[in-house]
Amino acid sequence: IKNPTNRDRALQGIVTAQAAAGRFSDALKTVSAIRGPKEKAWALQVIGVGQVEGGKIQDAETTIATIEDPVAHARILAAFALSKANSGEIKAAREIASKISSPALKHWAIQLIAIAQAKRGDTQGAVETASSLEDPAWKADSYCKIAETETALGHVTSARQTLQEGVQIAASVTSSVKPN
Repeated sequence: IKNPTNRDRALQGIVTAQAAAGRFSDALKTVSAIRGPKEKAWALQVIGVGQVEGGKIQDAETTIATIEDPVAHARILAAFALSKANSGEIKAAREIASKISSPALKHWAIQLIAIAQAKRGDTQGAVETASSLEDPAWKADSYCKIAETETALGHVTSARQTLQEGVQIAASVTSSVKPN
């Protein structure tokens, strides 16, 4: 394929298929042929997420370290943190999230961790994680999502209390890094 953009897109498709099949070493070789930095970062992100989902954490850490695009790097760190939270490794998840440089993406990762905790039935831990959010809009939104999860789990009384706290926090919001 002569057009560089079309070539990179085709290679991204190959990387996606290779990663989906668990052929990560082949996918990494394919990535080396991608010329565009954003296209390469996207492909590395696909591989890293696949590695995390496949339990290849050490390999994922190596892949993550090679991502130069800050947004792609932050997204893969968030996926990595969520994977740790889903397996109950909350301290490790929060440490990973703390490495994210973008404030909005860091808040998003912490919110994902809190929601994962709530889904595991650890409401107190979820609220504790959400309370660490510095941005009040993210904090309020996280409390509301925790309350929603509590309701789905049948914990209506505690869900009301969590929701009420979220509403109180939301009332104090004057500015935020949370995207609309």
